[in-house]
Amino acid sequence: ASIITGIYVAEGQPFAEGTPLIEVSKKDDYYILSEVLENFINDIKTDSAVTIIPNSDKFKSITGKITKIYPMAYQNENGDQVVKVEVTMNHEEDALPLGYTVKIKVE
Repeated sequence: ASIITGIYVAEGQPFAEGTPLIEVSKKDDYYILSEVLENFINDIKTDSAVTIIPNSDKFKSITGKITKIYPMAYQNENGDQVVKVEVTMNHEEDALPLGYTVKIKVE
């Protein structure tokens, strides 16, 4: 299944050749992009189990796993040294709407 994740032109709006009109994403490609403080990065591994708690519903608990750990740390806007990680949810029916924020606990 797919979903439209971006609409880049309005009805009746002129556009040039090569201009993207819409963006379509497959639901299996969804992931959560998170930051882990540098001093905790050695405590996690790819395939580590996680619990995902949506900020919109703190009583909901979704299981998932870490699927990618980026190779480089950087300083985020808070001044913390962090590493990006990608997290996927174990069940598609648990998918969150795009753009929602969550807390992630590594098991």
